[in-house]
Amino acid sequence: MTLRLRHLRLRAETQAGTFGADLPFTPGLNVIWADNTKGKSTCLQGIIYALGLERMLSPRREVPLTYVMTQHLDDPATGTRHAVLESAVWLELENDRGEIITVKRAVVSATDRKLVSVFFGPQLTQPQARYRQQDYFVSDPGAAQREAGFHKMFAGYLGWELPVVRRYDGSETSLYLETIFPLLYVEQKAGWSSIPAAFPSYFQIRDVGKRAVEFVLGLETHEVELTRQRLDLDIAASNAAWSSKHGDLDSLAAIINARVEGVPSDPLLSPEEISRAHLLVSDGASWRPLEEVASLLRARLSELTQAETPTVGETASEAVLEVERLSILVAEQNTKRMSLFRARQSEGAQRLAIAKRLAALEEDLQKNLDAQKLRTLGSTISDSVAPDHCPTCTQPIADTLLAQRAGAEVMPVEQNIEYIRAQRGIFQRLASQTETAIADLD
Repeated sequence: MTLRLRHLRLRAETQAGTFGADLPFTPGLNVIWADNTKGKSTCLQGIIYALGLERMLSPRREVPLTYVMTQHLDDPATGTRHAVLESAVWLELENDRGEIITVKRAVVSATDRKLVSVFFGPQLTQPQARYRQQDYFVSDPGAAQREAGFHKMFAGYLGWELPVVRRYDGSETSLYLETIFPLLYVEQKAGWSSIPAAFPSYFQIRDVGKRAVEFVLGLETHEVELTRQRLDLDIAASNAAWSSKHGDLDSLAAIINARVEGVPSDPLLSPEEISRAHLLVSDGASWRPLEEVASLLRARLSELTQAETPTVGETASEAVLEVERLSILVAEQNTKRMSLFRARQSEGAQRLAIAKRLAALEEDLQKNLDAQKLRTLGSTISDSVAPDHCPTCTQPIADTLLAQRAGAEVMPVEQNIEYIRAQRGIFQRLASQTETAIADLD
């Protein structure tokens, strides 16, 4: 992975005008030199802030920028203090595929700081061209997983496939960018005794430092850890399957008033050990081995075989009537069985269709919630929507017999969310009814 910084811009708007700095970066080593309190740390922290990585410095989500970008600044020419009305950080980047993007994040603004605007082109070095703009959110749940999350987009831009790691509670999560970038950044104020000065621990990731180093160095240790975790899961599944089969054996043995002996509750290491397993059957007074009980039953069967039995002529009429009765009963039961089977198949098909519809509704709902979040944070990109395109997925809407009227009123996102939630509620109730019907049929 190669990430090149091309240009950094800091801007602060005051009543006296615009103040700020531009730092163009060239390929290779760049050295920023200035006297103390002249803004070196502000520039470096501005890079971290623009990329939404400030929580790697502090879990409190504070803006890691000094007062000149957040409160006030002193005019170096006159010494007059001016309040900061608006401020923002711009950062132009290039990856190893030659793709250039420009990131803008407000510091003091009417929009929320969680909003990040991305221009897909060199907005700072070539501002005369027009580039596609997309808004994302950061420092909020879903920023690393949702399509509208900035870190989800940024990881893809870097070409990173972030590994899945374990938390302290045993759950799994992806290795967040905030846990990786401390290895690429050294903060002078935190001291040079170690690189990094500290890893963020609020993600509750086990051995977060080791996991980050393994990822950056491309070590296979993480793959070994994943293999071990998969083996642990396989062992747990085997234990669960053994316990289930053990319970099935006990249930089957109970049908004949028997019990299983010689089969432990934990899985056996050797198949030969299973040969010691046997059944004990109760004769009402004691538990006897199955072979002994079977021998007694064979003796009893021999006695019954030698006993005198009625002739066919004596039982024929009764047998015919019984056969006829049972044939009618079998036909009735078979008719009921076929009816139940057809109903079960119909309910199963309906359950599958409802599940697909619910999945589509959940996806649409999440996209609309993301669009609403971006608007709440201050994004205005989605305010102007083409009347013949979906505002969520931007796909053209052409499957209609009605003419597409320019300027037609589009359902607001809030109403769309309520509509989708109402649809989801209906299908959830249908799903519950279907499950109840299937359970009754079963």
